[in-house]
Amino acid sequence: MKKVDLNDVCIIIPVTLDSISRLENLVCIVNFISDNFEVEIQLLETAPYPNYIIQKLLQGKINYHFFPSSDVIFHRTKFINNLVSKTNKNIVGVWDSDVLCHPNQIVESINLLKEDKVDYVYPYSDRFLDTSKIIRELYFEKLDLNILLMLQGKMKEIYAPKPVGGAFFINKQKYISAGLENEEFYGWGVEDGERATRFSILGLKRGRVVGPLFHLTHDRGINSQFHSIQQDVSKRNILFSIGTMSEMELKNFINK
Repeated sequence: MKKVDLNDVCIIIPVTLDSISRLENLVCIVNFISDNFEVEIQLLETAPYPNYIIQKLLQGKINYHFFPSSDVIFHRTKFINNLVSKTNKNIVGVWDSDVLCHPNQIVESINLLKEDKVDYVYPYSDRFLDTSKIIRELYFEKLDLNILLMLQGKMKEIYAPKPVGGAFFINKQKYISAGLENEEFYGWGVEDGERATRFSILGLKRGRVVGPLFHLTHDRGINSQFHSIQQDVSKRNILFSIGTMSEMELKNFINK
């Protein structure tokens, strides 16, 4: 299969590896992207020390960055912003290390951005599906996307009814103008909703394309859940505060 040339796109993937299933998913996703597209991939890993596993497994497919940290909480918003600064491409794709969709959905998303029909776009409609361990294993045996497409009805919808996480593409300059990621969000939870709320207040045109986004099931540790009640409350307070701002108030908040 001929690769699709996405020479003006960068896909960024921040990751911390807290399980073997996370590593397997990451390798699977990067291989899936690089098998289907000629595209820049910027990947940042955070860990107490470098072990060179990702570089060896994905050599030649990614631009690898390492951030030493003993913090068990993954400051994902901070690392996304760091990766955005490392590319000069016009379009940025923020991609979770455990998700994939049909390549045509990615192509359609990029075309919508290039045609200036949207400012940012989710490469799926309204179905974000968790594969389950069993279906994940079936997929890994063949690496055939048709397996996931055929078994959609047996998967659980996550973050329904209007999911806003997993993956999105955006014009880089508009992303920067809209404040990138809100680094006040530390650890898992709510940041995707805050981003969507902020973009809406700022008047960014949002798009979606037809088709599901698949989440490859993995072991869930502290970076897949709220790590404290205090953080949960704090994040929801931030979300509420952003949601009550006017467009001008939000712009002043971003530029302060």
